[in-house]
Amino acid sequence: MARLRLANEERDEAFLRTLQELLNRINNADTGIDILKNGAIILNRIHRTKERKKKIVAEEMNAVIEQRDAALSQCKRLEQELHHLKEQNQTSANNTRHLTAENNQERALKVNLHSFLQKSRVFSSVNVLFIALKKKLEISLVKTKT
Repeated sequence: MARLRLANEERDEAFLRTLQELLNRINNADTGIDILKNGAIILNRIHRTKERKKKIVAEEMNAVIEQRDAALSQCKRLEQELHHLKEQNQTSANNTRHLTAENNQERALKVNLHSFLQKSRVFSSVNVLFIALKKKLEISLVKTKT
């Protein structure tokens, strides 16, 4: 914007110098025709300068509007990307919670299995002892009968 402002100031200064030169011509003119001719040139320059300024302002407005539209478009794209990333994070968090729940269930099953295996070993040991006692009883019963 600073460069644009500087360019506008330089253009305006050049216009003022030209206008001053034309006014000096009018002041130094010897005839009415010269005054009219230089006056017409001044009016023509003023008109052309106004038209150029209007055109420049319109171009600057179009450039600003294009920049605004580009910024809005980028903002919308970034908002969509942010929304997409939030959805991914939510899905990831849900998956993590689901995996944690599965891991907790798996751990609970392993604990139950381990407990069952320990009980099973105890029962096997008790069963072995029971069979051994049963045999001893049978042997002692056989001995007592004889």
